[in-house]
Amino acid sequence: MPDSPKLSHVGIAVKNLEQVLKIYSDLGFKSTPTEIVQEHNLKVVQLSDGTVSLELMEPLDAVGPLAKYINSKGEGIHHLAFEVDDLNFMINKLKLLGYILVDCNKTGFKGTKIAFLHPKSTGGTLIELLEHCD
Repeated sequence: MPDSPKLSHVGIAVKNLEQVLKIYSDLGFKSTPTEIVQEHNLKVVQLSDGTVSLELMEPLDAVGPLAKYINSKGEGIHHLAFEVDDLNFMINKLKLLGYILVDCNKTGFKGTKIAFLHPKSTGGTLIELLEHCD
């Protein structure tokens, strides 16, 4: 049986990645190079202070899911991401338990396999599950 999930990062939706990146850099966070995630039409950068990891996400268009989210709810915390050992096992387990899953087995930042638990089934928080592919 796979290990329990561990917090990977907090996803933050932003309108201007460079502007927000400066804020976190000034706080002492180190960043990875910015990456375009075509499958989700996002510009993404990860930051870490050695303990906490953040993922800043800027939509590349005005009509995609993240742009709609920002227009509806504003900038800020978008999701919590948890790393799992076996994404398919976790997806099947959670479906059997009645959770609503979306975007299963998509490709995320740095080539991870990802799936999301819909906020309707998690008390209002979008939860990303991710598996690193080596």
